[in-house]
Amino acid sequence: MFANRLQKASAIAGRRSFSSVAFAGLDGKVQYKAPTQLLINGEFVDAVSGKTVDVTNPSTGKVFTQVASAGAADVEKAFQAAQAAQDGAWGDKLPAERALLMNRFADILEAHTEELACLESTDNGKSIDASRGEMGFAISCFRYYAGLTQSIDGKAFECSHNPNQLNYIRREPIGVCGIITPWNFPFLMTTWKMAPLLAAGCTGVFKIPENTPLSSLRFGQLWTEMEGSVPGVINMVPGLGSEAGEAIVDHPGIRKIAFTGSTAVGKSIMAKSAAHVKRVTLELGGKSPFVVFDDADLDKAALHAYQQGFRNSGQFCVQPSRMLVQENAYDGFVDRLVALTREMPVGAWNEKGTFMGPQISQAAADKIMSYIDIGKKSGDKLVIGGERVDRDGFFVKPTIFTNADNSMRQCREEIFGPVLNIIKFKTIEEGIAIANDSDYGLTGAVYTKSWNTAHIATKKIQTG
Repeated sequence: MFANRLQKASAIAGRRSFSSVAFAGLDGKVQYKAPTQLLINGEFVDAVSGKTVDVTNPSTGKVFTQVASAGAADVEKAFQAAQAAQDGAWGDKLPAERALLMNRFADILEAHTEELACLESTDNGKSIDASRGEMGFAISCFRYYAGLTQSIDGKAFECSHNPNQLNYIRREPIGVCGIITPWNFPFLMTTWKMAPLLAAGCTGVFKIPENTPLSSLRFGQLWTEMEGSVPGVINMVPGLGSEAGEAIVDHPGIRKIAFTGSTAVGKSIMAKSAAHVKRVTLELGGKSPFVVFDDADLDKAALHAYQQGFRNSGQFCVQPSRMLVQENAYDGFVDRLVALTREMPVGAWNEKGTFMGPQISQAAADKIMSYIDIGKKSGDKLVIGGERVDRDGFFVKPTIFTNADNSMRQCREEIFGPVLNIIKFKTIEEGIAIANDSDYGLTGAVYTKSWNTAHIATKKIQTG
C-alpha cells in the first residue's frame, strides 16, 4: 500500500511543472532534484517580484543554484492560502485524521531519508552522518506529535458560585502561524515547528532560510504530493529576513510567530509582535557553560566536549563554547580534548570519515577568524587550530584556547563557530559564579560523579 502511495505521489509530481536543481548522492552520481521556487497553496511559483537569491555550496565556495526570494506580496498570497485551509478542509479535519496524515508523512520521510540527508549536507555542509541522524530525529518528531494529536482535550467543571451552571474549556487552533527557521538546522527546525503546528490543527507560512532552503522546499514538496494533504496548510517562502521575515512578523492576520535565530532579531520580533498582541516563541543565542568538576570521568567529559563543541562546525545555539574546568582536572581534561581534536577529520560532507564540515559562508568564516584573532591578542593560549583550512570552501580548523578568562570578548559573545575557550576555576561556588556571569542562559552541562555536587550545581546554574 505504501509503495502505491509513493507511485501516486510520483505521478502527481510528473504532472506539475516547477523549477528545480539536481544534486548528487554520496556516490557522486546526480540522482535527485529539489524545487527552487516558493511553495504557495500547493504549487511552486516564482516570487511576484521575480527576485532570486544565490545558494552556495559551503564545501566548495561556489554558487550552485538560485531560489525565488519572497517579498511582502508573496507572504500575503501564502497567508491567504493558509487562512483558506484553516477555515476549510484542514480546519474541518478531526484529530484522528490529522494523526493519520502525520504518520503517513513520517513513512514518506523514512523512505526518502538518504535523499534528504544528501540534500541537507550539500546545502548546509554538515557531514552525511550528522544529516542522517537529523533525519531520524525528524521522523521521530512527526510520530511523537502524531501521537499527541488525539490527546488534546478540554475540561468541564461546575461554576463555584452557581451550582446550576456548567463551564467547559475547548482547546482550538491559534490559526495561521508564522514560522522563521535558521540556516544551521534547516530541515530539523522545519520539522520541529511543523509537527506541533499540524498536531494542533494550525496552518503556517514558513520563512525558510534563503542560504539553505533546499531541504525545506523538498520537504514541502513531499507533503504536498502526499495523498490526503490539503493545499495551503504548509507554505514555504524562502527570502531575506528584512523582506519576507518582516512581512510575516508585521502581518495582522498571522496569530503566532515561532522564531529560531539571533538574539538581536528575536528582540526585534518580540517588540514588533506587541503591536498585534501575537503569541511569540523564541529560541535565541547561547554561550553555554560546560562545567567539569575535579571528580568527573575525564575521558567521558572530553569526548562529549569534542562531540558537542565541534558538532555542526560549532554553528548551533547550544554549543558548549565556554568550558569551565576545576583546577585539579584541568590539565587532564585539556590533554584529552586536544588529543581528540588533533585527530578530527575535517572535510566535505561526501568525503570518507568527515566529522566537521565548513562554515556556512565566507562572512561566517571571516567573523570566526576575527574572534580567533581577538583570542590570540588577549592573552589566551592557542593550543590547536586558529587558522583556515587550505582548500576550497569555508573551512576553519577546530580551535581551542586555554588560560581563558570569562571577561574576555570571546568568552562573552556568541562566536557561532568551532572555537572553544577553557576556563579554570577552584571551588564549586566559583564555577557556578562564572557559569552565571553571562548574558545568555539557553542551556548548560555539568560533569561530576557526586550527586551532591550535581544537585547544587544544576540548581544554582541559571540556565535552561
